[in-house]
Amino acid sequence: MRTKNLYLMIILCTGLLFSACQKEDISNRDPDPDMDGVCDPWVTKKGLSSEFTLICQGVDNCPNESGDGEDGCPKPQEEPHQEEKQPNKSPDPDGDGICSPWVVEEGLGREYADICKSYDICPDKAGAIANKGCPWDDPDVDNDNICDSWVIEGRYCNFFEEAASDQQKAKEWYITKFCKCQS
Repeated sequence: MRTKNLYLMIILCTGLLFSACQKEDISNRDPDPDMDGVCDPWVTKKGLSSEFTLICQGVDNCPNESGDGEDGCPKPQEEPHQEEKQPNKSPDPDGDGICSPWVVEEGLGREYADICKSYDICPDKAGAIANKGCPWDDPDVDNDNICDSWVIEGRYCNFFEEAASDQQKAKEWYITKFCKCQS
């Protein structure tokens, strides 16, 4: 029986199925094309792990992308820590007396009440509370000493008119250019 099977195998290998009996040429195959140090799955399937230990080890679950994990896959992006999101943890980095958004978002308004109030839309630029903590736009673009329409329409006239005669208020409200509204 054993001789018969061997004889059958020789016939098959010399006939049409000869190519199936030959060993696959792997000389041109890269065991780690994504160069992450983890072998492509074919290496293990062919039982060639020991031949490529200097190039790669293990089985790459993500053979088409370079990874930094033991499985050859990229590590998932982690959400940055709160300190990384808020590099400047000052409750009022611009010093305008209006709290940075993180103070309100973390519910720490009472803790910082002696330093700041409200919600600063522009935490890196000083501005008046009436302007949500942002610097004022130029109230008088044409320099005619009459406030532009946005000042009148937004009902900010009193800020710019009072600041013109009161330096303390001008400083408190972060107003550097003055104008008057026409009645």
